[in-house]
Amino acid sequence: MKKKVLCFVAMFFSIILLTGCNNQGDAIKSIEDTKIEVESIVDEIIDNNSVLNESMTPKYFYSSFLTSTYDLMSNLEQKYKSGDKIYLKFDNEELNGKIIGEDENNRNKYYIYIGNEDDDNLWSYGTVDLTTGNISWENGYQ
Repeated sequence: MKKKVLCFVAMFFSIILLTGCNNQGDAIKSIEDTKIEVESIVDEIIDNNSVLNESMTPKYFYSSFLTSTYDLMSNLEQKYKSGDKIYLKFDNEELNGKIIGEDENNRNKYYIYIGNEDDDNLWSYGTVDLTTGNISWENGYQ
């Protein structure tokens, strides 16, 4: 009888552990997918600005990014409602010790944050170089 109870308890915790790991893997995949979309949007903004042959300002980048992310934000909202709690922040604020938005000390940098509402350890922090469009990512997961 004890063996049956112990087996049941072990199976129960195994299922919970596997389900939790799967949810974390899904969240990481969603963050990675969002990063790819953000990179594409940033490339488009930088390309469009190079046609104007002007230097990129943080205010111009913000307004262009806001306009260009409408579909992405709508998609993230739909996923959020269905349980995938990924969000994108790019307004001037601070979250988890990270500055988001324009850099007051360097007008050529802009910061973007992708996070998970359910787990504060699942995030990605992007530094956009407004002169080149390159994004360097720092991830809060392996």
